[in-house]
Amino acid sequence: MLPNILFSLIVSLPIVGLLSICRSFVCGYRSYQASKTAFVILSVAYILIMLIVLAFDLVVLFGYGVAHTGKSSTNDLIVLSVTVIPTYVVTAGLWLLCRYMERRLA
Repeated sequence: MLPNILFSLIVSLPIVGLLSICRSFVCGYRSYQASKTAFVILSVAYILIMLIVLAFDLVVLFGYGVAHTGKSSTNDLIVLSVTVIPTYVVTAGLWLLCRYMERRLA
């Protein structure tokens, strides 16, 4: 049961990251149309932050996948807490910041 949940959460990481990147891109495009240079720079920074988080997830999951030690439920929960939770928190934060910036455009 736990490996299936872990696998589905790990598969959702790139999807959630891509949604966050697309939201930041749309926010940057709308800021560009409104001639708000600071918001465009922030949107690019948000995209870079999300790419860094996804790269970190990739490194951790690759290291976990090739590890020669025995994998147990405790190790699965550690990987879950190190990858999935920060990715979802960063995605939610960036989404809210983009929403705030778009409100300021109007």
